[in-house]
Amino acid sequence: MDIEEPWKWHASFSARQDQQFKYAPSSNDWKMAEAIRSLLKIFFEAINVVSGSSYPTENRYFHEIWSVNFLLQRHAKNKNKVIASMVSKMQQKFDKYWKELYLANCIPVILDPRYKLEFIVFRIKQAFRDNAAEHLQKVDIVIKSLFKEYSHEMGDSLSDPLEEEFHVDEVEEDDNPLADWEAHLRVYKKQAASELDRYLSEELFPRKKDFDILGWWEMSSPK
Repeated sequence: MDIEEPWKWHASFSARQDQQFKYAPSSNDWKMAEAIRSLLKIFFEAINVVSGSSYPTENRYFHEIWSVNFLLQRHAKNKNKVIASMVSKMQQKFDKYWKELYLANCIPVILDPRYKLEFIVFRIKQAFRDNAAEHLQKVDIVIKSLFKEYSHEMGDSLSDPLEEEFHVDEVEEDDNPLADWEAHLRVYKKQAASELDRYLSEELFPRKKDFDILGWWEMSSPK
């Protein structure tokens, strides 16, 4: 190597150096930077997941948000007061977001055959502790309401022909003009409850990293 080359490199580096920069980071500064980097990394990864456009992502929102919550709780007791203070402010904003949107994020997880309702029950109890029952009731009401609405839109395709035949005969023998409506409601409620309960009671599908949730539902639709 030419003896002049290191001097040329130094001259080039000096030309690109900020002239206002007077102090080099200390070892503590570098440790602080690394702590902040690891803290922000989980946010970056979560954003990449939920902003994906070439695959379904909504069923993954809950897990990514929970990862953020897990990280914040872990750093809340950080010995570094600057980090702990920053995390405290982030936790306050997170808690506000969580309470407003947890319900919408729960539903896609229930429709993920790898997790279903039991996973939501497990996490909600961890998140809300003594108030978990109240929030689990909200989840139960919403998922059943959504399924009933879907069943209503599907109409006769979800009903049992044998049940329909039985109730039609019953209507003919009944003078009640609303008997057919009442029979329809009985079939509707029975069908909606049994199909949803059947899905929730089945064993969980094995967790796979490359799981195709839309493909699973398409394959399982005959059931």
